[in-house]
Amino acid sequence: MNSNKKIKYLKNKVPSKDKVNFTEFFIHLFFLILSFISILKCKITKIKTCNYSISLPKTKGGIDFRGRYITDHLDFKKSINFFRSTSSLNSIMLYIRYPNVVFFLSIRYFANITNKSKLKNYSKDLRTQNFLKKIFEYLKIRKFISIDDQRVINLFLNICKQLKIKSLGYMHYRFNKKYEKIRYNAFDTFFVWSKYFKKRLIRINKQYIDKNIVICGVKNKKFKKTKKKIDALFVWDLESNLARLGNLIKYLNSKSNIAIKFKPSSQIDEKKLLIFFKENNILYFQNKSFSDIRNKYYISYFLGCSTTALYEACLYDALPIIIRNNSSIAKEIVSEGIIKSTKINFKKISKIIKIKPSQEKIKIQRKKIWGNTIYNKKIILKNL
Repeated sequence: MNSNKKIKYLKNKVPSKDKVNFTEFFIHLFFLILSFISILKCKITKIKTCNYSISLPKTKGGIDFRGRYITDHLDFKKSINFFRSTSSLNSIMLYIRYPNVVFFLSIRYFANITNKSKLKNYSKDLRTQNFLKKIFEYLKIRKFISIDDQRVINLFLNICKQLKIKSLGYMHYRFNKKYEKIRYNAFDTFFVWSKYFKKRLIRINKQYIDKNIVICGVKNKKFKKTKKKIDALFVWDLESNLARLGNLIKYLNSKSNIAIKFKPSSQIDEKKLLIFFKENNILYFQNKSFSDIRNKYYISYFLGCSTTALYEACLYDALPIIIRNNSSIAKEIVSEGIIKSTKINFKKISKIIKIKPSQEKIKIQRKKIWGNTIYNKKIILKNL
């Protein structure tokens, strides 16, 4: 097993029914033991609040930045803290940085280690849910706080309904019809960024009409003055494809100042991309935040195929452009008409990004998506 596979030990699958990878087994066992230590500690200290968060790879045990507007106000010492982490090194850092850590993927691994059901996915979720429910019952959990991770959220919300636990959730990405699981259950209280996202949430899940939806607002961002500029920052997302976009990127790079930004949790084959960018002298950012980039460069446009970052472009003094593609998310974004869209037309895109967007257009874009609500710490604390 190479070093990359050893680090990325936690995979989005259950153990094979025919054989068990012993390296994977013992790594999961190690993190399960650490999890049980946390559970016993929380039982002794009578902790009755549970928190679920995501920790992205390469963050040294950091919490998903998209949920920081809530997690910055949580007292992790007073809750048991489930983390989804796909890196063993990152998981160790989590255990050092935060108290009462439980590793969700190791819980799921052992909940399914003897799973031989033909209905693998359904059985996997049910077994994981039953395992989690026993932990919640053992600790007598009364409040559950979670990022809206559609991969697992129904497992936790089912338990909350069964055990009558108060549930609070907070958004970290644009609500899309593609993610069907967000239609099935609803948090008692849900934190959203703006009225636009509140409307989208209710449109997808009518259960939220009767729930407490809290609009948090958005912080006003201030950036350093800079003379350096990027005409277009291409945010590389799951729908980005080098075979489809490579020639466009080379063309734009020859005519304008462009750059590429990877997602922090990128699981794509970065080596192939990095070789392409280096060979064509294209600027790219692997582990930089949008704020880091904006403090160094003035950005005119965000380009992307489906990323939520397109909605954030106006927060960084830029306008978004979505490149039309066949993904359901992209089609949904295009159909709304809020974000400018274009086909892969080399000359047209090049012409657009050469023109600096006006502040008036950026203000209009911001109002459509983010409204006038300023980030409100008091209303968050009041509802937590």
